[in-house]
Amino acid sequence: MNEEIWDEHRWEDFLKENDRRVDRYMHDLQQFIQGHPQPNRTNEEAFLNWKAQLRAYMESRGWADPDLPLGDPDGTPQPPDDAVLSFDELLNAARFPGGREEDEEDINNLPVYHVAVSLAGFVLEWANKLPGEIKDSTLVQYCSQIMQIGANLAKGHGIGYEQDMIGGNIACVKRALASANAGLSLLHDMREAPYMEEETYARLYEETFEVRNDVGLYVQALRERFELGID
Repeated sequence: MNEEIWDEHRWEDFLKENDRRVDRYMHDLQQFIQGHPQPNRTNEEAFLNWKAQLRAYMESRGWADPDLPLGDPDGTPQPPDDAVLSFDELLNAARFPGGREEDEEDINNLPVYHVAVSLAGFVLEWANKLPGEIKDSTLVQYCSQIMQIGANLAKGHGIGYEQDMIGGNIACVKRALASANAGLSLLHDMREAPYMEEETYARLYEETFEVRNDVGLYVQALRERFELGID
C-alpha cells in the first residue's frame, strides 16, 4: 500500500505545530531559568543540582529528555534537538546530504537564494551603519523579515525535491514569500523615516520587490513539479 504524500497544506500544518511545540518548550525553559538562574559551572555541585532541578521541572511539563541542553556559553537557553525531534526525523534535520562547504555551494547555485542573500547583505550593511539612536522597531522588523527569506529558502532546499518531500519545500518557500511581502509593507512604512534617504529607499524597494517576485515564481515552479510528480 502506497504511503500518503503530503501536499504543501499538510506540511504547513505540520510546520505550524512544530513552531508551537518549540515556542512552548522555550516558554517552559525561560520560566524555570527566570526563577532559578544558572549557577557558575565551576561550582560543580551547585551546577549538577541545578541541572537535576531543570530536568525534573521540564519532565513535569511533559518534556522527556535524558540530557537537557543548558544553552550557549553566554547562558542563553536554546531549544534542544528533542524539541524539534519529529521535524528533524521527517526532514532529515533539514540538512543537505554533503558536507558544510558542499551544502553552501549547493544552495548558492539556486538563483532565487542568491538574490535573497544579496539583498540581505545590502540591508545589513546599510542598517549597521545607521546611528543606534535613530533606529526604530520598523527597521528591526524589516531586517528580520529580509533575513528570513533566505533562511526559509535554504530550509526548503534542504528538505528536498523528491515527490514525498517537495510539499515541505513549498511550505518553507511560501514562508519566504510571506517574509518578502511583509518586508515590502514595512519598507513602505519606513519611507518617511529620518534615516531613509530617497536613493536608498528606491534601491531597497526595487530589490525587495524583485526578490518577492522571484520567490513567487519559484513557488509556482515547485508546485508544477509536485503536480507532475517529478523527483
